[in-house]
Amino acid sequence: MTPLSKTIKRLRLERGLTQEELASLLGVSGQAVSKWETNDTYPDGALLLPLAEVLGVSLDTLFDNRAVSMTDASQRVMRLFQNTPKENRISLARELCWQIQRGLVLGDAESLSEDLQERPPKNRASFFLGNNGFTLISDGKEPFFSVFEEPEDGFGHFLEDKEALRQLFLILSEEDTLRALIYLMEQPQGYVFEGEVLGRACSIEDGRLADVLNGLSQLKAIKERALSINGEPHSLYYVIASHNLLALFLIAKQLFFHGSYFLKQHTRTRPLIRYREARQKES
Repeated sequence: MTPLSKTIKRLRLERGLTQEELASLLGVSGQAVSKWETNDTYPDGALLLPLAEVLGVSLDTLFDNRAVSMTDASQRVMRLFQNTPKENRISLARELCWQIQRGLVLGDAESLSEDLQERPPKNRASFFLGNNGFTLISDGKEPFFSVFEEPEDGFGHFLEDKEALRQLFLILSEEDTLRALIYLMEQPQGYVFEGEVLGRACSIEDGRLADVLNGLSQLKAIKERALSINGEPHSLYYVIASHNLLALFLIAKQLFFHGSYFLKQHTRTRPLIRYREARQKES
């Protein structure tokens, strides 16, 4: 497998570009291109697609991906993130996830059409549904990428405690609780409050406040700490960063998506929910 540094140099020369000309097209310095070609540094992750486009090749050709081991791929991904500014790494992760999605859906294709080789559109939804799991990509209005690998025993055991599931949605169905939860998510990290303050901010009646605080505690969105001030008992509440709940909201929003999918593949023949007993029968 040819090193990326040599591939960049070869393709640049084939295009008749100097290092300075390539650098100008990418908005970097000529010294940066020189270091890429001597393998001193690695191109910023955000530059890989533009680099491939300027050199007139696909990412596969740029990386000489005739056969890449898992170790090689892992090392390349790590270097990619190490050479990408922290503020750009989430965007890079999502872009790489699109490449994963393409691999799942189009992995057996001998070649890709030009539109599928280009930078993936950020406002298009996609999914893969197979017998070993599924993926879900939002339409970009609330961008996320999820991978759900199915355990050998199926997804069924995650749903065995139906009362816990029912209680979760029951708590979220309470208007006061949902309003308070969203309000707390809008506050700075480390936010601490008294119950009465939350009640006033979210217009919660005194008779409902205890139930709302209890619901938020069950959701693990807040943690109570009992204090004694001048001999009087007080309770303070600490907000817990509920990114799991935020993920639930984003995925729930996707339930109402009715548009078209950029990439999709449905090859699943099993029921969506399987239990250990069903797996034993299959074998």
